Order: sequence, then structure tokens, then C-alpha cells
Amino acid sequence: MLSTREVPHPDEVRPLTRAAKDLPADAIVLSLRMLQLAEDLQRAYATHLLGRFGISAGRLSVLLLIERGDRSRPRAADLARRAGVSRPTMTRLLDGLARDGLVVRRADPDDGRARRIELTAAGRHLLQDIEPAHARRLVALTRLLSVEDRRHLDRLIERLRAGLGALTGA
Repeated sequence: MLSTREVPHPDEVRPLTRAAKDLPADAIVLSLRMLQLAEDLQRAYATHLLGRFGISAGRLSVLLLIERGDRSRPRAADLARRAGVSRPTMTRLLDGLARDGLVVRRADPDDGRARRIELTAAGRHLLQDIEPAHARRLVALTRLLSVEDRRHLDRLIERLRAGLGALTGA
């Protein structure tokens, strides 16, 4: 019943909240709608990137992390931590990016066992192609909101982020 694919009406949720009178049905429905929006945003983002540029959202995320840390030439472990993924997941992503000629691994001068990750010219070129189109898509997402609406939504998002611990049990 508490699905993000078919968000229930508050009246449908009320029987669940009767036992715990402090659970407002509208808050449950709103939370489900936000989760639904997050899923829809991720799906639309992934579809756009794959269809237009032939790259997954995960791989683009890694390229952008490398670009931001390019002067420091990050290690795979640093990238995994910053991306919030496991080291094996990051290794697989980097293997694919290296195979496609978008990144290169170089020996770390301070630690012979470690490798530093750099964008190749092809990786930089891909980001230069993607970033303007990506920025236009992001702006289009909020085109129906006024400047005031966007500022208000930004404040609300920050307040919602403060409550994320409730989902993780923190």
C-alpha cells in the first residue's frame, strides 16, 4: 500500500495511522510523493544521459568527481568515498572508463602501490560536450517555478535533508 508507484490518497492511509495517532496521513503521502519524484528524476536523468551521450549517470558522476579533484589526481578509494560507493564498485566504473579511453591510471609518486586517476583528453572533451546540455536540462526542470519559488523550494529541501536520519535510523 505504501508504494511510490501508486501513491495512495490520504484517506487510504488513515487506517494505518489510527493505531499511532501521531502519524499524519498527509505526511506519509507527501513523503511517498517525494520518493516517487526522486525515482522519476533519476530515471529521466539516466535516460537522457544514455540516449544522448551514451554514458550512464554513475559513470558521468565519476568523471565529474575526477574533474573536480583533477589537480590532486584522486585515488580510486578517494573517489569511492566521495561517490558513496564501495571500492569494488568504483574499480568497475574506472575499469570501464579506462577501457573507453576516458580516464587513465598513473602511479602515485608518494605510494608505489597506489594509482592516481586522471581524465584523458577524450574524457575532458566528453564533459565539455555534456555540461552545457546537462545545465540546460537542469534549468528546464524548474522552468515552471519563479525565482521566489526556487528559493523557497531550496529552503524546504534543506529542511527535508535534515530529516534524512529518520529513514536511515540515525
